[in-house]
Amino acid sequence: MLRRSYFCRFGPRLLRACTHPPRPSAAAALAARTATQSITSKCFNGCVSDPDQDLSRRQKTCIAECQDNYVKVMQLVAQSMKETGDRMG
Repeated sequence: MLRRSYFCRFGPRLLRACTHPPRPSAAAALAARTATQSITSKCFNGCVSDPDQDLSRRQKTCIAECQDNYVKVMQLVAQSMKETGDRMG
């Protein structure tokens, strides 16, 4: 028996939709890849002023914290947009 995933919002009539997460469109995948590359580049450039062969622990920490902050902000913006859309729609 197939388990229903948390992606299911359509009821038992669409069992396939309930058991398999939707695949992102090519445009969504490209947008995600582009955003990831942009964030990585911005964080690297902000944290590493003079790159050596290896990054220091401080540089690695700075990059990781920078990326985490970008993700948190993007999540807040997405949540705010969803709430605004819910109120309007």
